[in-house]
Amino acid sequence: AKLREEARIWIRALIKRRGITAVFVTHDQAEALAIADQVVLLDGGRLVQSGTPEDLYERPETLFASEFMGTNNTLSVTLRERRAGRALVELGGQPLWGVDRSGADGGKAGSQTKGVIRIEAVRIVDGAGENRVPAEYETSIYLGNQFEHLFRCGDQTIRLVSDRRTGPGRHWLECPPERLWVF
Repeated sequence: AKLREEARIWIRALIKRRGITAVFVTHDQAEALAIADQVVLLDGGRLVQSGTPEDLYERPETLFASEFMGTNNTLSVTLRERRAGRALVELGGQPLWGVDRSGADGGKAGSQTKGVIRIEAVRIVDGAGENRVPAEYETSIYLGNQFEHLFRCGDQTIRLVSDRRTGPGRHWLECPPERLWVF
């Protein structure tokens, strides 16, 4: 892993230093984000999305692109309302606003849909509030510079990363509306 990381940095520096254009084919998303100025994401040979690494990571246009890039929570949610580029969904009986990525032919109120949020976007907070859901702690993994926590909200799993240890019991998790994408 360390050698691959060093190779990414070396390849990126070489391309920039020489001022050349290179086509680099990889299935490793971290490699693509680290090396590329432009990423072309394909699924079965079909173009899904292209743009800067930031475009693909921060503004995925499809469910496939959102799930492919980054480490995510893909949640089954119930659509309640779509309004002006936003979508109101329900998770574990709690309302959550998110960015509506479903397009013009998106679902109707009451339909099941998918919400995607990156694990680094979810935060443990002190109590109930807007865009927060209650969840039961399951376990944690210590990764050296951070913890990865696993929670259960109803029948769904929610993962997040934090710089703090947490423990058993009920916690509140916040999903910022601009970071929750509804497809």
